[in-house]
This record gives sequence, structure tokens and C-alpha cells, in this order.
Amino acid sequence: MRASILGAFRVLGLAAGAALFVSWQLTPVPIILKVLPMGLLVLSLVRPSAGLLVMAGLGPVIGGLGVVLASRFGATHAFEQLVLAVVIGAGLRMWRATVPLQLTEPALLLAAVAVASAIAVQPLMLLYQNPGASTVEQFRILLSGDYFDRGMIGQPLSFAVMTAEALAIAVVAERLVREDHALAPQVVRMTVVGHAGLALISILRVTGAALQTEHPLSSIVRLLREVRVSTYADVNAAGSVLAMVLLAGLGLVSDVRSRWLTLTALPVIAVGLWLSGSRTALVALILGVLGLSILEAVQRRGRGRLLVVGALAGATAIGLWVGASYRGPRNVAASTAIGYREFMSHVAVDMWRSAPVLGVGIGRFWVESAKFGGPQRPYGILNENAHNNFLQALAEEGLVGLIALLVGLGTLFTAAFRAVTSTFTRFLSAGIVVFVLTWLGGHPLLLAEAGFAFWLLAGVLSGLASPPSVGGWRKLLVLVAVAVLITGPVRADRAIRDADFEYVGAGVSGWRSELDGVRYREASATFQLYLPSDGTPVTLPLRRAPDAPDPLVITARVGKQSVAEVRLAGSVWLNVRIQLPKVNRRFELVNFTATGVDSSAPSPLVLVGKTVVRSH
Repeated sequence: MRASILGAFRVLGLAAGAALFVSWQLTPVPIILKVLPMGLLVLSLVRPSAGLLVMAGLGPVIGGLGVVLASRFGATHAFEQLVLAVVIGAGLRMWRATVPLQLTEPALLLAAVAVASAIAVQPLMLLYQNPGASTVEQFRILLSGDYFDRGMIGQPLSFAVMTAEALAIAVVAERLVREDHALAPQVVRMTVVGHAGLALISILRVTGAALQTEHPLSSIVRLLREVRVSTYADVNAAGSVLAMVLLAGLGLVSDVRSRWLTLTALPVIAVGLWLSGSRTALVALILGVLGLSILEAVQRRGRGRLLVVGALAGATAIGLWVGASYRGPRNVAASTAIGYREFMSHVAVDMWRSAPVLGVGIGRFWVESAKFGGPQRPYGILNENAHNNFLQALAEEGLVGLIALLVGLGTLFTAAFRAVTSTFTRFLSAGIVVFVLTWLGGHPLLLAEAGFAFWLLAGVLSGLASPPSVGGWRKLLVLVAVAVLITGPVRADRAIRDADFEYVGAGVSGWRSELDGVRYREASATFQLYLPSDGTPVTLPLRRAPDAPDPLVITARVGKQSVAEVRLAGSVWLNVRIQLPKVNRRFELVNFTATGVDSSAPSPLVLVGKTVVRSH
């Protein structure tokens, strides 16, 4: 049964990924952003490990390419297409399972929670955006380009899809590394090179700005103290990723075959980390270095221990110096930043209390945050994210989401404990721990690029651990994932039933100033309005537009059933009484059509006033 369920999820995931991949190829983006994913798909079909290496190196910088080419769909989706290319190619090539994987069941649960949460809230949002469109039509609109629009990146569907994609690349990486352990340092090396390219873009932007001044050297020093730069949409997320990759990359220094490449890339990443200006990432990195040094000191003897203690003292001194000198206009005061996060933690807890089990919906924290935390909002905060990935997950996906995240991290760190047998694995584990530490003061997983990088390295680390046994708890995770996924449509139906669609419509303009004491919207020959469907009668003011045919006959229908037919004449408002049958939802969509009107008739034809609920 477990194998059948996993197989079904795999087929569904590959089908959904293929639909997005094809849609991207039909989207108006620069041709190079189509060719690269297509070429990577072919490579991944032929040799999945090579595809994974190319994605690890190219993914972090393809966003910069998208910026240079002024792609209207931004950097995130360009990286996403590379991930999809590897997931689809490797998924089709490696169809048969070999050995159990550490991350399969936890990743499935995390993906199921995210997708179910999006299913629960996205349909209602789409109805507000496209009233009256069927589910099939909504998907057609999304896949024809709306999904790739920058605005969609902040919507539940996008968060859920990219979470599932990141988890899929983790499983693929684990599978490939488990088959060939020599692939692990190669993937980390390519990740280091790719993020060095990401950091180099920031460095070039600062250098270019300095070269435009009369004193380039002094300008560079000033800019290093004052600016925060990254091609990432969130510079703090960029700092989290660069700190992780920097520490993981240090584990490659002992490899003489690529030492020169590593030693060239790591300083570039360090400068990129500085330019991100993330104090949380810098603190987490210092803690990671200190932790590694303490472990090394405990394990070594004699002169080796003295060297490690000296390195530990040096790292501590550097950390103190950075903390003392890290001042400037690019960051608010530390006390302000801490107070900001403290307030947002209260908002997150209040939000979680409103929906403790399943949360308010993935990607909904920003929109919902203004409703929580009380009327006194310090620092001018209105809408914000939690600045804590754990609390963000708790508020958006409830206890189920937080538990799923903790199960995933627990599985990962258990695998790390078994895999840490060398300098490389110690530094890789430390880098991942540093990234997770930044979750306490930030939310890097809200940025898809950061999630892709984290879960890629998580998959590499898991692949180095011994294969897990398929115990009862793993089978339970699969069943829980199925149960959670089933709740999505149920929650969506309830949300739509209870939704307030008052004044929502299609084919109508925004509100206009009063005309003879009535505020109104303009409509053409066909328009739609949501009206109460609890059996309560309403009056709807209608009036013929000045240039419309006189008289004008308007028919109102719910489905194929006519609920009203009115004749508009002259220039007077007519209060139309409409009473819809009582159904199990608060509002029903009513279609209004002007009958007998020539298609060449001028628009607007109808003026529509505000609906007024009447007593029986």
C-alpha cells in the first residue's frame, strides 16, 4: 500500500511539473530562459547526476540573467524551471526504486501539507480575481501565464508548488548521492561556484557604482559600509543562503583536486554575504564556526588541540570585531530589529490561535497580519511576515505544518548524525545548521531560491547516511499525508460557502460618484454579480446608461434559471427586487444579460447601484 501511494504521488507530481514546464515554454520570456531548461531536461534524462550538477551551478545565477534580460517574470521562475527540468528528467529516468530514502516520507508529508493548504485558500482568492470562472477556466488562466507573473509569487499556490519542487529536488539529490557518494562533494562544489557567481553580481554592481564617482576606492569602502545588495528579492534570505554555502564550502578545502577553485570562490561568497547585510546570517555563521571549532578541539589531542583553540579564539575575536564595527545606515538599530521581531512573534501566535490545527493558509501571513497583534502597532507595522520561519509555518499551516517541518528537520539531522564521518560532512552539516539557525530571526524559506539551495544540500547530506529501515512511523507519515491532502478540497468548499462576496462582480467598473443620489458602477451588455443566497430578498438599483438603447431589457439568471427580467427606460433608477433560493452558501453568482442589443452598441449600457438587503 505504501509503495502504491508513493507511486501515485510520483505520477501526479511529474504530471504537474510537466504542465508547468510546458507552460513556461509557451510564456513570452527571453529565448535563452527557455533553451537552458530544455537542454537541462534532456541532459537529466540521459544522465541525471550531470543534470543535478548543472542545476546546482547555474540555478543561483540564472536569476541574475533574468534581471539583465529584463524578463517580466523575474528570477524565481527561471531557477524553478531548472529544478523542474532535473526533477522531471531524473524522475522519468530513475523510475524503479532501489533502496529506501531518508527524506521520501517526510518530504511527502511537508509537500502534502503545503499543497493542501494552498488548495484550501487559493480557489477563493481566484474567485475574487475572476468571478464566475469555473475550476477548469481558473487553471487555464493560471497555466496561460498568470502563474508566472511576479504577483503570483506571493500567492498560496506559488508557495505550495515551489515548496513541493524544493522537496522533490532533495529526494532526487539523496537518490543520486546514495548511488554514488562521490557525487556529494561535486554537488557542493558546484553550489559553491554558483553562489560565488550570485555574490559576484552584487560585487560588480557595487564596483560599477563606485567607478562612476570621482574617488572609486573611497566610494567602494563607503558603499561596503552603507549598501545592501543582492539579486535575491530578500537580502536577508540571500545572507542565510550564502552563510550556509560558505561554511559547507570550507569542507572542500582539503580536496587538493579543486582547492584552487574553492579558495577562489569562498572569498567572493564572503563578500557577497557582507553585502547582503544580514546580521542574523552573520551571527549564525559565527556560531557555526564556534561550534565546529569546539567539536574539533574535543576530538583532537596535543598540538592539534592547541591549533583548534587558537582558531577558536581567532574566530571569537573576529566575531566581536564585526559586532563592534557593524554600524551604519544600511541597518536599523539592533534594539529596533529585535523589538520588531518580538512584535511579529506576538502577531504570529495570535494568528495561530485563530486556526490552531491547519493554520490560516500558506502564503497568507502577510495579508492576514494586519488583523492581529492589537490596535497598537509599533514601528509603523501594518502587513509583514513573521521574521521567524518556525512561527510562520505555525501560523500559516497550524500545528500540522509545524510538526511536519520538525519531522523533516529531525529526519535530516538524524541522517546527518550518522553521515558525519569526515571533514566534508562536518562542514556540510554545520552549513545546514547555520541556515536553520537563521530561521529564528528571519524567513529565508519564503524565497524559493533559498529553499531550492537548502533542500538540495539537505538531500546531498541525507544521501551520505546509511539507508533507513521502512518502519511503521514512515508508513504512518504516508497515511497522514494522504489524510491532510484530502482536507484541502473540504476546507476550500467551506471557505467558498462562508465567503463574503458582497459587491464582487465581473464586467463592472469601479465605483463612480453619485448620480441622483445613487453610487453606481458601469456595465456592458453582459455582467455578473454575487447576491445573497440565504433566501433574503434584495433590491438592486439599475438604470439605462445615457447612450444605451431605449428601452433596455435586462435578464438575470442563476445557471439557466431566470430570477428577474426588467425593462429600463428613460433616465430613472429602477429598484429591482431579487430573491434567490436558499442554498448552502452565503452568495450566489447571478448573470445579467441585456437582450436584443446589437454587438456594436456603445458601452456602458447599464448603471448598477449598490445592493440593499430588504427585510422579508
